[in-house]
Amino acid sequence: MIDPQAQSRLAELAERAVRSLSELSAELDREEEALRLRTADKVSDAVADKVTTLRELEVVTGDLVGLMRQCGVSVDRKGLATLTEYPRLADSGRRLEALLDECHGKNHRNGALIEFNRSLAENLFALVRGEPAGTRTYGRQGRMASAPQLSSSQTIAKA
Repeated sequence: MIDPQAQSRLAELAERAVRSLSELSAELDREEEALRLRTADKVSDAVADKVTTLRELEVVTGDLVGLMRQCGVSVDRKGLATLTEYPRLADSGRRLEALLDECHGKNHRNGALIEFNRSLAENLFALVRGEPAGTRTYGRQGRMASAPQLSSSQTIAKA
């Protein structure tokens, strides 16, 4: 049982975390746009803004995590579910969980865009240097691996 005073403080911290995560979500959208446009200045600005927001979020979540632990609430999905059992915390707890999932998905998406852009740049530089572009495929272990390079004397059948 979380005492009423701790519930109030948890609600305040959860609301601050929700605001910070909402801001982070918007920053991740701006980062995605900059990555899609491939504009170095915009990417740099978006990353700088995201880092500032992450620092603010780190402070808020540190306080929230500390208080959750003091209250005997686990710091995981089960703990967030526990918070939603208290009427004062229900809305904030649900929004917090939803925003965490949303930011995780957006961060994953942006990581994929970064990897795509990196791979494209590597292939373009290889072409400029007169080298064959490094085609990548999935290896036996299911991980990305460089495709074998064929010499001009090799036929498709031998490949």
